[in-house]
Amino acid sequence: MSQTPSDHDQDALPGSDAAERRWLEHTRSQIEAGTPPFDLARNWQRLAARVEAEGDWQRTAQARPPRPRFPWWQALVAYGLGAATAAIVAVSVWPLMPQLGGEVEPLGAPATPVAADRVMLQVVFRADATVAQIRAALDQADAEVVGGPGRLGVWRVAVPASRVAAARRSLATQAIVESVGE
Repeated sequence: MSQTPSDHDQDALPGSDAAERRWLEHTRSQIEAGTPPFDLARNWQRLAARVEAEGDWQRTAQARPPRPRFPWWQALVAYGLGAATAAIVAVSVWPLMPQLGGEVEPLGAPATPVAADRVMLQVVFRADATVAQIRAALDQADAEVVGGPGRLGVWRVAVPASRVAAARRSLATQAIVESVGE
């Protein structure tokens, strides 16, 4: 325990005033008073009352009949409302939607018509191929770019119908070509 100055020592402290003395006196009284004694009987009574109140609540909760959480008719009404909403949306929104044709257009390039004397090939070049290398490979095969590259890197090229096999061989032997197909 630390030493506290006595009353006659407080007056001797340099720079002390009445507020400091009162604070020191209050602090000393708090230290001397210590903590209050623990009342064991009173605390046991309080704990027993809480346990008894919890037991009463449990007994009343168990005595009540269980209430159904989601009766069958509510599920049926929710399903019916959903089906009715879907039907209304389909009838009112469907005519407003543009009707698309049956032709599917590739993502990379629009469908370009090819002359009757030409055949379409699909070519995938390596990722590190330069434009000059691609041009040289297509010129050697007598191929013309029709579309591409698409999102998958597919180029669509047209070659003369009489030279399809030779063009495929020519493109397949190039180091920058990964695949050739029709």
